[in-house]
Amino acid sequence: MGRDYATHSKLTDEEVQRIHEAYSSMKRDEFELAEEYDVSLTTIYNILRGRSWKWLKLSPIYKKNLQK
Repeated sequence: MGRDYATHSKLTDEEVQRIHEAYSSMKRDEFELAEEYDVSLTTIYNILRGRSWKWLKLSPIYKKNLQK
């Protein structure tokens, strides 16, 4: 059986990991990332919340987790 996720994504696995890292390290906000990678805000939210690109096993991020 093949992979159970889309293969027509606008983003690569590496880009998704960079988005996750940039947001979690507070280098860029979700609006900047959406513009930089030319994707919707919903796409960014889905990456950050772990709803998409699950095979990368990135920890879900929520704004409340980033506040000190």
